[in-house]
Amino acid sequence: MSSTVDKDRKPPDWKLLRRYLYVLVVALIGLLTWRDVLLPFSSARPVVAALDRDVVYVQDGITGVDVPGIQRAIGKRPVTVSIVTGDSAVAQDKADACRGVVDRIDGIMHVIIADGDFVRGCQSDDFPIVRNAFGWDFVTWSVYSDTTQFLKGDHRAMAEQLVAHYDNEVFRGRVLPDERVFTFSAYRYVFAAGLLVGMVLLVHFGTRWLSRGAAALAGRRAERVRWREQRADVESELALVAMRMVAQSPRRSLGEISERYLKALADWEAAKPGQPWDELRDRVAALRERVT
Repeated sequence: MSSTVDKDRKPPDWKLLRRYLYVLVVALIGLLTWRDVLLPFSSARPVVAALDRDVVYVQDGITGVDVPGIQRAIGKRPVTVSIVTGDSAVAQDKADACRGVVDRIDGIMHVIIADGDFVRGCQSDDFPIVRNAFGWDFVTWSVYSDTTQFLKGDHRAMAEQLVAHYDNEVFRGRVLPDERVFTFSAYRYVFAAGLLVGMVLLVHFGTRWLSRGAAALAGRRAERVRWREQRADVESELALVAMRMVAQSPRRSLGEISERYLKALADWEAAKPGQPWDELRDRVAALRERVT
């Protein structure tokens, strides 16, 4: 029964499995890096590219911004500022543009200033807020809006107000202190591409190793099946010899044949899986001829 099942069992289709694994890997990497994949199509793209390596983004064409002063005011704090025009894609897409930045840069506070006015503030999901994040978000940006309403156009002063609020929150224990760790702007694309290539190579060679291992396992299983079949054949031959010995005339002496039969039976019982049957099969065949 077991022999028939093993013979009829179909081997796995490794090519089809490899295709499914490729699709799974691409889907998994897309799930993990979809924000970075969609970044080139987002209004936040130039902002993220600048803030990966700086604390302030100034839209092309805007002049009169004290960028060094803003950089000195912020230092290494996890605070960032975008300065844009009111008709820019960032200003028009206030909520998504702000989230588009903090979703791609870890642990920061970010404000958007359009035409000299504060229009939107947000923070990364992993920004180290100690208390309720929703309540902190509402209070923080309401307070910041009130404190900057008379600072229109003074970008440095608006940045300093944000820094002062951050320092106060850290001092009061409502936010854990932290420092920015800057990256080069292309790291997210390099990481996604490297992850994709690495996973594809892993799937490609992994399925090859699996298929070879499965083939070796199937070969060993087939060897065991053949060995059991040969063992059953020798057992049948031994049973036939025993039946013929019993049927012999009482006058015939079977001393030597009995000894050889008992020795063959003992060898059959002591046989280990994988042990060849040729020698024992020949001995049993010779015994069968002797008792015919």
